Amino acid sequence: MSAVVLKYPLTLTEQQTLAIPHHARILSAQIQREKLCVWALVDPLRRNETESRQVVICGTGHSVDEMVPLSYDFIDTVQQGAFVWHVFAESRRGWSA
Repeated sequence: MSAVVLKYPLTLTEQQTLAIPHHARILSAQIQREKLCVWALVDPLRRNETESRQVVICGTGHSVDEMVPLSYDFIDTVQQGAFVWHVFAESRRGWSA
């Protein structure tokens, strides 16, 4: 099975739903051209089979108790100017490349 890494832009908001291929594995988050994005490992033959995945973005010092369930995966910490964001995503562990 082959795999590709694809980019998915996020909105800089506390909670959002990301449409991402079924069984994609989110690898990291970064700022690219002033836009927050995540990169995910995807099966190219199933890239159009999408599902909704919850993403939470928290600033350093903000409470995460009610926003981030323990089942969510920590994705990355991203710096944007004076701000530091921590990205979490709903866990999906069904596929690996």
